[in-house]
Amino acid sequence: MTIMKLDYRLTGAVTDALAPHVERIYDHPGATFMGVVEFRHTSRLELADDEKDDEVKCRAIGIEVASPGAQENTLRELQKSLWTVRTADGTLTEENELRLAKQTLDQAGKVLNGVELARLAGALKVYGEQLAALAGDSSLREADLRRKVAELARAMGRVRTDTQLEIDGSPA
Repeated sequence: MTIMKLDYRLTGAVTDALAPHVERIYDHPGATFMGVVEFRHTSRLELADDEKDDEVKCRAIGIEVASPGAQENTLRELQKSLWTVRTADGTLTEENELRLAKQTLDQAGKVLNGVELARLAGALKVYGEQLAALAGDSSLREADLRRKVAELARAMGRVRTDTQLEIDGSPA
């Protein structure tokens, strides 16, 4: 596993972007503020010892803090959409079609593109797991392996073009 560490030294651009917000942040201890951050990979540490984790270090090189109200709400919706994509889950039907979990769709909220991204991310996760299982199954004959991979490839192609969603077995 690789551990990410943040380099807390602020660049001039980050300091300049934060300057207009410092008083507001100072005046509200414990408050939460929404923003957009750009990171740069600054260094990595690869350890020969398998018992210790590798490390990657990043530094914030760009940041923008949202104004209270509409900007914060927009960023919260974006954050929710990104989180939905990252945590998307689903199952394969007997026909090798992806069915998104109701929880994933509920989390997508009002963000339609979040649903689409969740559908695609869920498909990648499920099909990746299926391919990994095939790769690890040494009992399969070559012909059977080729047939199963071809089936998965066709199913993956349908995910790209099929916009019909199923929620727990019912068309959406």
